Amino acid sequence: GCRRSTMPKARVDFWQAKFEANVARDLRQQIELRELGWDVLIVWECETRQPDALISRLANFIGPRRIE
Repeated sequence: GCRRSTMPKARVDFWQAKFEANVARDLRQQIELRELGWDVLIVWECETRQPDALISRLANFIGPRRIE
């Protein structure tokens, strides 16, 4: 999801499989958390380079919540 991400040039098969497994694991964990009633927000490392935009995104995510 980060525009700055790159694929290592060495051992491409290994890294491709690792990245695919990580994506699948992350999706499973997001689904599990949502099923438990959690909201999920993904923050990429590259987003931390723009603190104002990240703060805005976090504030929108947290925002006013209804208490049930």
